[in-house]
Amino acid sequence: MSSISRAVSRASRLRSYAAAASGGAGKTAAKTAAPETDVVKRVFLDQQRKFRALLEKTKTLSPPVGGDANAVKAYATKKLAILKELDIATPGEKILDTVDEAFSDATTVRGFLDRAAEIRKALGLKEADATFSVLAQALDATEKTLGTPLMTSNAQGMAKYSAAVAKAAEAAGIKPLDAASLDKLRVEVDMESIENEILDLQSIEDAVKKEQV
Repeated sequence: MSSISRAVSRASRLRSYAAAASGGAGKTAAKTAAPETDVVKRVFLDQQRKFRALLEKTKTLSPPVGGDANAVKAYATKKLAILKELDIATPGEKILDTVDEAFSDATTVRGFLDRAAEIRKALGLKEADATFSVLAQALDATEKTLGTPLMTSNAQGMAKYSAAVAKAAEAAGIKPLDAASLDKLRVEVDMESIENEILDLQSIEDAVKKEQV
């Protein structure tokens, strides 16, 4: 339920921004080109600055490939602290942004859920509970009532879907996430993402060793 709420909020903000931006469409390209170029330049320079700062901060921080759980946790804690210090999105924040963007790009809720499942699988994220099953079951029930695919732009349909999700989640014993629970979830996703990063490095190292034999 929380992922849907965040995504709906994000999509609404994007639509509002797009509507506001379209109000100045009558201006000439010459008048808007310079500001747009300035914005892109600032973003690029900021990214470059953060990247160089990250390289400097992590030059002595080596991934504990083959290390035990304590070593991995210590590495992840240090890396996440550096990302926070430099105001760089953590893996968990990037994932949430990716999911939110998937919702804004989707025309149907089913399309969004399919894309979200693909993202979760591609990132190797485990499902701690039956959340995705609950979302899918609630969608099936909602679309059966509507008699048509649930569009993300259908406000009444989305309201019915939210109610169906809440009911299905309660039946499955999944409690709504409060702010503290969401923060805990983000930390867990951050840690899991970094653990997967180290596992990928371990796989590469193992493959290289096999080729050298």
